[in-house]
Amino acid sequence: MAAVTPPDASPAIKTVSAPQPAPSIAAGSDRILNADGTVNWTEYEKVATGYNTDEILQYRFGPGYSAYHSASDPIGSLPQSGSNGIDGSGDKRIIEGAANPWSDWFAMSGQLGYVPDNAGDPGMARANNGSVYCDASDKPVFDYRVSSKPDYSNPWQQPTDPAITQTSWKNLSGGTAPSVPVAVARSRYMTSVAGVAIFANGLIGVTSTGNDPNTVELDNFPAIRLPEGKVPTAIALTLNHEFALVTIWDTINRKGQLAVIALEGNPPGVESGPHFLGKTSWWGQPNWPAVKAIKLLGYVDLPVAAPTSIEATGDVSVESGRNYGDNLDMDLSNQSQRDDWYGNQGRLRRSAHSGYAVIASRAENKAVFVDLQPLFQYYRSMYFTTAARYQATTNVGANDNQWPHAFAYKPEQLPVVASTIDVPRPTTVAAGFSRGHEQPWSQWDSSSNEEVWDDGKFARTAYIATEAGEMQLYDVGNLNSENTSKPTPTLTRKVQIGKNPIALSYGTQAWFAEPNNLYVLTRGDKGLVQLRPNGDVVKSVTDSRMVDPVNLEISYNWRGGCGGYASLNVLDYAGKKVHSYIPGRRLASDANGGGEDLRWLFGNSTAVPGRPFFFSSAEVM
Repeated sequence: MAAVTPPDASPAIKTVSAPQPAPSIAAGSDRILNADGTVNWTEYEKVATGYNTDEILQYRFGPGYSAYHSASDPIGSLPQSGSNGIDGSGDKRIIEGAANPWSDWFAMSGQLGYVPDNAGDPGMARANNGSVYCDASDKPVFDYRVSSKPDYSNPWQQPTDPAITQTSWKNLSGGTAPSVPVAVARSRYMTSVAGVAIFANGLIGVTSTGNDPNTVELDNFPAIRLPEGKVPTAIALTLNHEFALVTIWDTINRKGQLAVIALEGNPPGVESGPHFLGKTSWWGQPNWPAVKAIKLLGYVDLPVAAPTSIEATGDVSVESGRNYGDNLDMDLSNQSQRDDWYGNQGRLRRSAHSGYAVIASRAENKAVFVDLQPLFQYYRSMYFTTAARYQATTNVGANDNQWPHAFAYKPEQLPVVASTIDVPRPTTVAAGFSRGHEQPWSQWDSSSNEEVWDDGKFARTAYIATEAGEMQLYDVGNLNSENTSKPTPTLTRKVQIGKNPIALSYGTQAWFAEPNNLYVLTRGDKGLVQLRPNGDVVKSVTDSRMVDPVNLEISYNWRGGCGGYASLNVLDYAGKKVHSYIPGRRLASDANGGGEDLRWLFGNSTAVPGRPFFFSSAEVM
């Protein structure tokens, strides 16, 4: 096939201007606003520089249960599965290695962030979300306890995440380990073994789950530090681990920005070497499982000064390719291979053509949609079209004109602000996805007990929650397509879900819990809500064990023939605990009578040496 010539022009690059003053709203509605609704820059800087402190975290969380309820208001309690955090019909002694060794085991692990009780504790552990063990007879043992203590099965979990004590991180932070991260993010689709952490001092670094290349083979957690005055406030990874998108409060230039960071890793489907660490790596394309390096490409100026939440999506989602060798011998100097990738020829030879990020500013009552199509198309044109363009990607380095190219050198790749809409006090956001480009996508529907093929609703919808308790659904139109016309998303539905919904979790990490569904934490009600892609409420529960819930993480634990369960972990800030719940679907051939169990159950409460506020996990390989 002849070389594919890239189009002469990328989609039109719109001018991204500095933010305008916030609209006039009610006086005293937010601590960073003046009475006339403009930004109070003194408070703005105070909040930004203290973004990981208890005082500012309380501001970030917004009103709690007592703001909406009296102490005498009734609140339910979910029934517990098993006792003392353990259930199942298998030999429970295998948890500590005291019985015959287990035949199989599974856990997800990741970063547990908290404000520590003790000085010197950096406030980030590598913890698991529980575990599933299969005993010698393939009977299951479910361990719902969150743990950062190394144990018989998982020696990689640690009370202090090893990334945070890396010499490179210390050097970037002025000689001491950075403390109390702002957040950690992972991809909503690709099995995101490597996550990315952000800190109030501007440090941005790669983390992992434990039994993975960054920890074992590479012993390296790449990191950068932003210039003085640029404070990260939220982070999202694109669906296939291509880029990290970080919202910034710029206290020197007094504006909000989106920092775009390219990630380097192996393509999917490179079954080779320990932990699937292949010999080929690339930037800004689907990659798994390690992140070998990161590079700041530049910034997009936003029309808001104080962005507080972000999510991202694209028109293609790709699996990890684990146990497959489709790209083991990938050689993009070969024109036919570039043609395959350009034409999305094969399940593991696909890349995103377009996508968007949705960003909210709670104080400014705004949501911003950023078009990522110029970025995705630029990387496709460099890797998959002409030999000369591909050759330019082999000149890797830190300079702007080395790969991956900085925005200052190649501005045609710059993401653009597509639209800005008014939303009253937006608290958290989500961006739906599909498999894309002729690849089917399905999920299990627990209400009908069958597999349901996606109708595209999820991929077309952005979700914005408001402090007053609405979930607003927006049809994003062409934002998630290659069409260059990007009209403003249209509000299609409002759903009342509960007071101050401050956290959303969803994606393929929720495999057993229906990955196209949204799981919402309502801080003002101590409630958990499950929503379908169309906004219908599947389940709404409260639990009296929660003292001060501020965040949640949906995931699952499953192994072999002995089954598993969906895992929903709630971060209880003032209660200093992580509460584990089983949201309505257990899979085990012989647990509790076997089969499907649609009740929501409580698993366990695990104490934390401080006040927890985020948890991000993925499979322990």
